[in-house]
Amino acid sequence: MRLSSSRLPALTFSLTIASLTLASLCPGAAFAQSSSSAKSFPDEWYYLNNGKRYDTLSALEGKPAAPLSIASWIGTETTIAGSKGKVIVVDFWATWCGPCMAAIPHNVEMVKKYGDQGLVFIGVHDSNAGWDKADSVVKDKGINYPVGVDKSGGASTKDYGLQFWPTYIAIDRSGIVRAAGLTPDKVENVVKVLLAEQGGASAAASSGSAEFGPEFYLGSASRPKGLRDMEGKPAPALSALAWNGAEPAGGKSLAGRVTVLSFISPSLTVSLKELDKLAPVEKEFATQGVSFVGVCDNRAADAWTKLEAYTKSKKIAFPIMQDTVETRPAAGGGGQAAATAPPVPTSVTATAYGVDFYPAIIVIDRAGKVRAAGVRADKLKPVLEKLLSESASEKPAGS
Repeated sequence: MRLSSSRLPALTFSLTIASLTLASLCPGAAFAQSSSSAKSFPDEWYYLNNGKRYDTLSALEGKPAAPLSIASWIGTETTIAGSKGKVIVVDFWATWCGPCMAAIPHNVEMVKKYGDQGLVFIGVHDSNAGWDKADSVVKDKGINYPVGVDKSGGASTKDYGLQFWPTYIAIDRSGIVRAAGLTPDKVENVVKVLLAEQGGASAAASSGSAEFGPEFYLGSASRPKGLRDMEGKPAPALSALAWNGAEPAGGKSLAGRVTVLSFISPSLTVSLKELDKLAPVEKEFATQGVSFVGVCDNRAADAWTKLEAYTKSKKIAFPIMQDTVETRPAAGGGGQAAATAPPVPTSVTATAYGVDFYPAIIVIDRAGKVRAAGVRADKLKPVLEKLLSESASEKPAGS
């Protein structure tokens, strides 16, 4: 592919991965206008032309990934169809492409980090030039994923509407293209989001199952039904008696921001330990627009006092509310025993969210819907990354 001569003066090169933009694309880019179709990830995560996406690439998203047409392989032959059920990243690259070569170490690190979690990485080399050097590059760079050369005439590059080198294509577990034309420094962001999904967005939407795998939840597949049933529903309003820290903007309403609710029982050591794990996640994501709110179980007489002392000693930064407690009839199957049973103290907010056991972390999207209920603190980051990649108007999988 050749670059139009009228475009050449505007093209400059940079090998710094973190700052790769359209100006760092290799010669051979052919320009097209971008599509205004709906996106899964922010425009800033893609190579852009005059601030817009490329039509041929964005048009791939939401559709089944085309098979790759490979003439020969270095490493084990790997296909899109044979990798279904895993997250696939296809890297269209060439040995003559400086930014492609600069991105290889990051590709290698991603395979090391996520290969055992279901990531498959495939390199597809340009069919026109540079393949004769690929074998030595694989050895010198320690490439740990299969690399193939496109068939003569660039069959794969045509099927994937290639506009520049490198071009990264991210495919979810159900074989659907989810991102096409990512900058190298944003590929890992998308990988983490797609790995967090259970069977891919389309599978989740068709089955009505949870978006995230059982390993993301306390209790795994046995988490309480009350929490599972909350997912996809509007987040109930908060019912606070008092606040430790400033009350969040918006008061009772949780719409407009990604929100993490952490239900805490100060009398349970395991609950406090989960709160400790949450603190560094809050520090990282609060600057990205995520609100963190604690909800303290207030049924024990000294619960709030213990909570205040603990947050002060641990320097917990995010606000925590004192849940309202109401006396309600005891639960039961009816009959005289139930009628004569003494009423029980009930945590209003916790009950509204289906929380029977502590700790419990609930994640709410910008549209104000519960997306994950009962999340483990150490699995929270990919859930937040997925929700942050969405706009408030997008419907969650399964809705």
